[in-house]
Amino acid sequence: MRYSLLSAIVVALTGYVLIAAGDKIDAPLAGFTLTFALNISNEILFLVRRYTQLELSLVGVERLKAYSEIEQEVCFSRTTFPPIDSR
Repeated sequence: MRYSLLSAIVVALTGYVLIAAGDKIDAPLAGFTLTFALNISNEILFLVRRYTQLELSLVGVERLKAYSEIEQEVCFSRTTFPPIDSR
């Protein structure tokens, strides 16, 4: 949702600048600029997905580091006692 809003703002600002420029920018360049601005939403979505994937991978590394620093428990040794004679 937020990335869509951000890309819409970028496209709107690009369109405004192109309209405000008037005859200073020719039509093919304006079309190319708007096409590039429309593709920015896909690029933003791609970057968000890659960042999320990287963050998930780093969580696994953080867990491994935390588990490796845990102090080991004392080894439990069981001694056998002779059976009690209940006479």
